[in-house]
Amino acid sequence: MARTHKTAHIKAAMAEKERLAKESRRDDIARVQDARTRFERAQALKTVQRSHPRGYRRWKREKSTENTSEERPGDAEAQEDEDENVAESTGVEAKKWLG
Repeated sequence: MARTHKTAHIKAAMAEKERLAKESRRDDIARVQDARTRFERAQALKTVQRSHPRGYRRWKREKSTENTSEERPGDAEAQEDEDENVAESTGVEAKKWLG
């Protein structure tokens, strides 16, 4: 009987943790979508990057593979372009890599 109760408690805790994680992702997506300026969007993306590092890395990899077919600018210009890409990301893209 004790194991059944403990298992049920663990499953409930896991479900609650997953619910909170989904809620957090939804809030982060809303924050990115509601950003009015590039600065606000960049700040929201930084928050997302810290909150959901795995999803952010996956999104960055996808973005970098999209850019490999194009001609690459110089190193300094590449960093600026990358920063602009992050700052100009849309909420739809955020949904893709957070969802």
